[in-house]
Amino acid sequence: MCQYCEPRSCNDFVEMNQTKEYSGIEMAINCQGMLRVRYYMYNDIDRFESQDILNVKYCPLCGRKFGN
Repeated sequence: MCQYCEPRSCNDFVEMNQTKEYSGIEMAINCQGMLRVRYYMYNDIDRFESQDILNVKYCPLCGRKFGN
């Protein structure tokens, strides 16, 4: 399995991008198929300004259906 389908806990989000420091955007997913996107202010990486979460059916890395 891949790193997105089998994290330690299904409540744990795994970061998908490593560009939060300069883009201010973080994308993360958990093994339940919840895709979370957060926006951070440029000079305050420890506190996000806004976030949105949506459900996806398939893993973006390996294509496995979430929930199986």
